[in-house]
Amino acid sequence: MTAIYIAIGKKCGYLDYVRAQNPPTFPVTLKFRKTNNSGAKQPSHRSSSSSDNVLGSLLGFMAHEDRCEVTSPVASEPIYVVPIYWKTLCRLLPDVDSVVYVDTDILFFRPVEELWFMLHNFNKSQVIGIPPEDPHRTGWYTHVAKHPSYPPTGVNTGVLVMNLTRLRAIDFPSKIVDLYKIWYSKIKWGEQDVVNIWLHYNPEKLYLISCEWNFRNDHCNGGNACKGAEKNGIGILHGNGQQYLIPGKRPELMAINDAFLKYLSSENPKADIAEAVKRNLANVRRVTDCLKALRYIFRDLTLP
Repeated sequence: MTAIYIAIGKKCGYLDYVRAQNPPTFPVTLKFRKTNNSGAKQPSHRSSSSSDNVLGSLLGFMAHEDRCEVTSPVASEPIYVVPIYWKTLCRLLPDVDSVVYVDTDILFFRPVEELWFMLHNFNKSQVIGIPPEDPHRTGWYTHVAKHPSYPPTGVNTGVLVMNLTRLRAIDFPSKIVDLYKIWYSKIKWGEQDVVNIWLHYNPEKLYLISCEWNFRNDHCNGGNACKGAEKNGIGILHGNGQQYLIPGKRPELMAINDAFLKYLSSENPKADIAEAVKRNLANVRRVTDCLKALRYIFRDLTLP
């Protein structure tokens, strides 16, 4: 039986990651660890059969209340995530080969194992898998950012598939810190900007993951630009910018999040959530391009 480890933390500390030494075979055991700034771990365990959706287990744990001691002189985000983030991950997981790492403001619609198996698709040069930032090519990295980024649209680090063994071999943490020291005055989005700068100069190191695994409102403003989501369904829905939380900001995303909150603990959560998502989207009154796209993508939604 293969163990998949989940560590959950606040955005300024350690975000969710999923770890397994080898590709998971079923059934799997899920081991959850909350991590604070001192590195202490508090494990708990759940077992899951092959028919269980990892989704419910992932969302059943709330983020640990971390606090960051260092603030950025140039942005509202703590710089903790830039110079310390990568070093801390490698220190906490010195014997771990690979991880799947996700932000805490995400909803899984497909099993997390699908992300894990992408590691098998890496060629010999690739060390990290990340979805694109903006398929419309009208976003931050193409029109606003004052630093280099991965061409043509940049990448969004809300979802990462990482081969830590290869990253250690090229001393990736030190490279990230060095780039931060050079570009810190131009950085807006923390470690995501630094990773984009590094990939601009090392594009061969990236395995580009389909946008369906980090679907955000950027993908559907002006019409759905993520065709993979229309064909395969959304794997991860990312509510970045507190879009699941602020009333009126993105009612279509809040409607989906509300479905999870209401039915995650029901007797039949997969079916109940799927029906609630479709029902809630149908009841959203403010019609936007994203609402139209999500209604279409989720029209036949079932949770595996």
